[in-house]
Amino acid sequence: MFSLSLSRFVCVVWTMLSHFSPSGGTPATQEGGSVTGASMATEMDACHLAFQAKYVSGKLQVGAVARVLRRGSVDDPRLAQLRATASGARESADFRNACRTKAWTLHMFEFHDSENFCNLESLLVRFSPKVVYYEASGRAGLARPKLEGLFDHMKIDGRLCKGALFKGTGVQDDLARLLGVTQTDHMPEMRLTMALGAAACLMGELRLGYRQAGDHYTIEHGHLSQYVRLDTAAMTALNLLPTKGDPNKFCSVFGVLDHCK
Repeated sequence: MFSLSLSRFVCVVWTMLSHFSPSGGTPATQEGGSVTGASMATEMDACHLAFQAKYVSGKLQVGAVARVLRRGSVDDPRLAQLRATASGARESADFRNACRTKAWTLHMFEFHDSENFCNLESLLVRFSPKVVYYEASGRAGLARPKLEGLFDHMKIDGRLCKGALFKGTGVQDDLARLLGVTQTDHMPEMRLTMALGAAACLMGELRLGYRQAGDHYTIEHGHLSQYVRLDTAAMTALNLLPTKGDPNKFCSVFGVLDHCK
Protein backbone atom coordinates (compact mmCIF):
# COMPACT_ATOMS: atom_id res chain seq x y z
CA MET A 1 0.00 0.00 0.00
CA PHE A 2 1.36 3.38 -1.00
CA SER A 3 1.35 5.87 1.86
CA LEU A 4 2.30 9.54 1.94
CA SER A 5 2.46 11.81 4.96
CA LEU A 6 0.59 15.11 4.90
CA SER A 7 3.79 17.18 4.99
CA ARG A 8 5.30 15.16 2.15
CA PHE A 9 2.07 15.49 0.14
CA VAL A 10 2.11 19.28 0.59
CA CYS A 11 5.75 19.44 -0.57
CA VAL A 12 5.03 17.34 -3.65
CA VAL A 13 1.94 19.33 -4.63
CA TRP A 14 3.67 22.68 -4.04
CA THR A 15 6.55 21.54 -6.24
CA MET A 16 4.05 20.61 -8.95
CA LEU A 17 2.29 23.95 -8.72
CA SER A 18 5.55 25.85 -8.91
CA HIS A 19 5.91 24.63 -12.51
CA PHE A 20 2.54 25.96 -13.63
CA SER A 21 1.43 29.45 -14.58
CA PRO A 22 -2.30 30.12 -14.07
CA SER A 23 -2.17 33.10 -16.38
CA GLY A 24 -3.56 31.40 -19.47
CA GLY A 25 -6.39 32.84 -21.51
CA THR A 26 -7.09 34.90 -24.55
CA PRO A 27 -5.94 38.48 -24.82
CA ALA A 28 -8.24 41.09 -23.38
CA THR A 29 -9.53 43.39 -26.11
CA GLN A 30 -12.03 46.17 -26.28
CA GLU A 31 -15.03 46.07 -28.57
CA GLY A 32 -13.95 46.59 -32.14
CA GLY A 33 -10.60 44.81 -31.67
CA SER A 34 -8.59 47.67 -30.15
CA VAL A 35 -6.27 46.80 -27.28
CA THR A 36 -5.58 49.16 -24.39
CA GLY A 37 -2.01 49.96 -23.38
CA ALA A 38 -2.34 48.00 -20.14
CA SER A 39 -3.77 44.92 -21.82
CA MET A 40 -1.14 45.12 -24.57
CA ALA A 41 1.62 45.14 -21.94
CA THR A 42 -0.01 42.21 -20.16
CA GLU A 43 -0.23 40.24 -23.40
CA MET A 44 3.40 40.90 -24.30
CA ASP A 45 4.56 39.88 -20.81
CA ALA A 46 2.59 36.63 -21.00
CA CYS A 47 4.07 33.42 -22.33
CA HIS A 48 4.05 33.02 -26.11
CA LEU A 49 4.76 29.65 -27.69
CA ALA A 50 5.38 28.45 -31.24
CA PHE A 51 5.60 24.92 -32.56
CA GLN A 52 5.63 22.95 -35.78
CA ALA A 53 4.59 19.33 -36.17
CA LYS A 54 5.33 16.95 -39.00
CA TYR A 55 6.00 13.28 -39.63
CA VAL A 56 9.67 12.33 -39.92
CA SER A 57 10.48 8.71 -40.84
CA GLY A 58 6.95 7.69 -39.95
CA LYS A 59 6.98 9.31 -36.50
CA LEU A 60 5.26 12.53 -35.47
CA GLN A 61 7.90 15.02 -34.36
CA VAL A 62 7.28 18.36 -32.69
CA GLY A 63 9.66 21.30 -32.35
CA ALA A 64 8.61 24.06 -29.98
CA VAL A 65 9.92 27.17 -28.29
CA ALA A 66 8.34 29.09 -25.40
CA ARG A 67 9.17 32.68 -24.48
CA VAL A 68 8.79 33.07 -20.72
CA LEU A 69 9.30 36.12 -18.52
CA ARG A 70 11.76 35.02 -15.85
CA ARG A 71 10.80 36.17 -12.39
CA GLY A 72 13.53 37.41 -10.07
CA SER A 73 14.87 35.00 -7.46
CA VAL A 74 17.02 35.36 -4.38
CA ASP A 75 20.12 34.08 -6.16
CA ASP A 76 19.59 36.17 -9.30
CA PRO A 77 22.94 37.95 -9.93
CA ARG A 78 21.22 40.90 -11.61
CA LEU A 79 19.07 41.55 -8.54
CA ALA A 80 22.08 41.13 -6.27
CA GLN A 81 23.91 43.78 -8.28
CA LEU A 82 20.96 46.16 -7.98
CA ARG A 83 20.71 45.60 -4.24
CA ALA A 84 24.43 46.32 -3.88
CA THR A 85 24.09 49.70 -5.61
CA ALA A 86 24.89 52.61 -3.29
CA SER A 87 21.89 54.70 -2.25
CA GLY A 88 23.39 57.81 -3.82
CA ALA A 89 23.57 56.12 -7.24
CA ARG A 90 19.98 54.90 -7.21
CA GLU A 91 18.68 58.20 -8.56
CA SER A 92 20.61 57.84 -11.80
CA ALA A 93 18.97 57.04 -15.12
CA ASP A 94 21.17 53.95 -15.54
CA PHE A 95 19.90 52.46 -12.29
CA ARG A 96 16.29 53.15 -13.20
CA ASN A 97 16.74 51.57 -16.62
CA ALA A 98 18.36 48.54 -15.00
CA CYS A 99 15.35 48.19 -12.70
CA ARG A 100 13.05 48.14 -15.74
CA THR A 101 15.04 45.39 -17.46
CA LYS A 102 12.97 42.31 -18.24
CA ALA A 103 14.65 38.91 -18.19
CA TRP A 104 13.30 36.41 -20.71
CA THR A 105 14.07 32.75 -21.29
CA LEU A 106 13.56 30.90 -24.57
CA HIS A 107 12.79 27.26 -23.74
CA MET A 108 13.43 25.02 -26.76
CA PHE A 109 11.97 21.53 -27.11
CA GLU A 110 12.02 18.69 -29.62
CA PHE A 111 10.16 15.44 -28.98
CA HIS A 112 8.15 12.65 -30.57
CA ASP A 113 4.42 12.65 -30.01
CA SER A 114 1.31 10.57 -30.65
CA GLU A 115 -1.57 11.42 -32.96
CA ASN A 116 -3.42 12.80 -29.92
CA PHE A 117 -0.56 15.24 -29.12
CA CYS A 118 -0.34 14.06 -25.50
CA ASN A 119 3.21 15.39 -25.03
CA LEU A 120 2.33 18.71 -26.63
CA GLU A 121 -0.70 19.00 -24.36
CA SER A 122 1.47 18.47 -21.28
CA LEU A 123 3.81 21.19 -22.58
CA LEU A 124 0.88 23.60 -22.98
CA VAL A 125 -0.29 22.76 -19.46
CA ARG A 126 3.23 23.44 -18.20
CA PHE A 127 3.59 26.92 -19.72
CA SER A 128 -0.05 28.08 -20.02
CA PRO A 129 0.74 30.28 -23.04
CA LYS A 130 -1.58 33.12 -23.94
CA VAL A 131 -0.83 32.84 -27.68
CA VAL A 132 0.37 29.84 -29.69
CA TYR A 133 1.71 30.12 -33.25
CA TYR A 134 1.73 26.77 -35.00
CA GLU A 135 2.08 24.92 -38.27
CA ALA A 136 1.07 21.30 -38.90
CA SER A 137 2.08 20.06 -42.34
CA GLY A 138 1.35 16.88 -44.28
CA ARG A 139 -0.25 14.07 -42.27
CA ALA A 140 0.07 16.16 -39.11
CA GLY A 141 -2.35 18.65 -40.64
CA LEU A 142 -5.14 16.08 -40.34
CA ALA A 143 -5.00 16.57 -36.57
CA ARG A 144 -5.74 20.30 -36.83
CA PRO A 145 -9.30 19.91 -35.41
CA LYS A 146 -7.76 18.17 -32.38
CA LEU A 147 -5.36 21.08 -31.88
CA GLU A 148 -8.11 23.67 -32.28
CA GLY A 149 -10.25 21.84 -29.73
CA LEU A 150 -7.30 21.75 -27.32
CA PHE A 151 -6.68 25.49 -27.72
CA ASP A 152 -10.36 26.23 -27.19
CA HIS A 153 -10.51 24.08 -24.05
CA MET A 154 -7.42 25.72 -22.56
CA LYS A 155 -8.52 29.23 -23.65
CA ILE A 156 -5.40 29.70 -25.78
CA ASP A 157 -5.30 32.00 -28.77
CA GLY A 158 -4.11 29.54 -31.42
CA ARG A 159 -2.86 31.15 -34.62
CA LEU A 160 -2.16 29.01 -37.67
CA CYS A 161 0.88 30.37 -39.52
CA LYS A 162 2.30 29.83 -42.97
CA GLY A 163 5.03 27.26 -43.34
CA ALA A 164 7.40 29.90 -44.72
CA LEU A 165 7.66 31.46 -41.25
CA PHE A 166 9.23 28.24 -39.94
CA LYS A 167 12.03 28.05 -42.51
CA GLY A 168 14.58 29.39 -40.04
CA THR A 169 16.73 31.20 -42.58
CA GLY A 170 19.18 33.36 -40.63
CA VAL A 171 17.61 32.45 -37.28
CA GLN A 172 21.01 31.72 -35.70
CA ASP A 173 22.20 35.24 -36.47
CA ASP A 174 18.97 36.67 -35.08
CA LEU A 175 19.37 34.61 -31.91
CA ALA A 176 22.97 35.77 -31.53
CA ARG A 177 21.85 39.41 -31.67
CA LEU A 178 18.98 38.72 -29.28
CA LEU A 179 21.21 36.91 -26.77
CA GLY A 180 23.95 39.52 -27.07
CA VAL A 181 26.64 37.04 -28.18
CA THR A 182 28.92 36.96 -31.20
CA GLN A 183 28.11 33.40 -32.28
CA THR A 184 25.78 30.55 -31.36
CA ASP A 185 27.44 27.59 -33.12
CA HIS A 186 28.71 26.17 -29.81
CA MET A 187 25.25 26.08 -28.24
CA PRO A 188 23.61 22.62 -28.14
CA GLU A 189 20.23 24.24 -28.84
CA MET A 190 21.41 25.04 -32.37
CA ARG A 191 21.14 21.32 -33.23
CA LEU A 192 17.37 21.38 -32.67
CA THR A 193 16.39 22.11 -36.26
CA MET A 194 12.61 21.96 -35.78
CA ALA A 195 12.79 24.04 -32.61
CA LEU A 196 14.88 26.59 -34.49
CA GLY A 197 12.14 26.79 -37.10
CA ALA A 198 9.62 27.45 -34.32
CA ALA A 199 11.97 30.09 -32.90
CA ALA A 200 12.10 31.78 -36.31
CA CYS A 201 8.31 31.98 -36.37
CA LEU A 202 8.10 33.26 -32.79
CA MET A 203 10.75 35.89 -33.33
CA GLY A 204 9.08 37.00 -36.53
CA GLU A 205 5.62 37.29 -34.98
CA LEU A 206 6.92 39.14 -31.91
CA ARG A 207 9.48 41.15 -33.92
CA LEU A 208 12.43 39.90 -31.88
CA GLY A 209 15.02 40.06 -34.65
CA TYR A 210 17.23 42.38 -32.64
CA ARG A 211 18.21 42.87 -29.01
CA GLN A 212 15.54 45.13 -27.56
CA ALA A 213 16.51 47.87 -25.14
CA GLY A 214 15.67 46.92 -21.57
CA ASP A 215 15.37 43.19 -22.32
CA HIS A 216 17.76 40.40 -21.39
CA TYR A 217 17.47 36.98 -23.05
CA THR A 218 18.81 33.52 -22.25
CA ILE A 219 18.15 30.20 -23.98
CA GLU A 220 17.56 26.76 -22.48
CA HIS A 221 17.19 23.27 -23.91
CA GLY A 222 14.06 21.89 -22.29
CA HIS A 223 13.17 18.24 -21.70
CA LEU A 224 9.71 16.90 -20.98
CA SER A 225 11.16 14.73 -18.22
CA GLN A 226 12.13 17.87 -16.26
CA TYR A 227 8.58 18.51 -15.09
CA VAL A 228 5.50 16.74 -13.85
CA ARG A 229 3.56 15.88 -17.00
CA LEU A 230 -0.18 16.39 -16.72
CA ASP A 231 -2.85 16.80 -19.35
CA THR A 232 -5.88 19.05 -19.00
CA ALA A 233 -8.09 16.18 -17.78
CA ALA A 234 -5.67 15.44 -14.94
CA MET A 235 -5.47 19.13 -14.04
CA THR A 236 -9.26 19.32 -13.80
CA ALA A 237 -9.60 16.07 -11.85
CA LEU A 238 -6.97 17.07 -9.30
CA ASN A 239 -8.40 20.59 -8.83
CA LEU A 240 -4.86 21.97 -8.76
CA LEU A 241 -5.65 25.51 -9.92
CA PRO A 242 -8.66 27.77 -9.27
CA THR A 243 -11.36 28.32 -11.87
CA LYS A 244 -13.89 31.10 -12.40
CA GLY A 245 -16.73 28.88 -11.21
CA ASP A 246 -15.26 28.15 -7.78
CA PRO A 247 -17.64 29.26 -4.97
CA ASN A 248 -14.70 30.14 -2.68
CA LYS A 249 -10.93 30.28 -2.58
CA PHE A 250 -10.54 26.83 -1.01
CA CYS A 251 -11.88 24.82 -3.98
CA SER A 252 -8.42 24.10 -5.39
CA VAL A 253 -5.16 22.78 -3.99
CA PHE A 254 -3.48 26.04 -4.95
CA GLY A 255 -6.15 28.04 -3.09
CA VAL A 256 -5.73 25.96 0.08
CA LEU A 257 -1.93 26.19 0.10
CA ASP A 258 -1.97 29.88 -0.82
CA HIS A 259 -4.17 30.81 2.16
CA CYS A 260 -3.00 28.39 4.85
CA LYS A 261 -0.76 29.57 7.68
